[in-house]
Amino acid sequence: TLITHLSNRYNTEDINEIYQILIQNEDTPNFNFVKDFDSFKV
Repeated sequence: TLITHLSNRYNTEDINEIYQILIQNEDTPNFNFVKDFDSFKV
């Protein structure tokens, strides 16, 4: 499963931590960091 959208509506600190880890990984595709939607899986 490829997660391309992250929501920070819930558990903002957790999402931010995950986001920081993901963007440091060069193999990670570009993420859209959204505030008003749940995570989208493609």
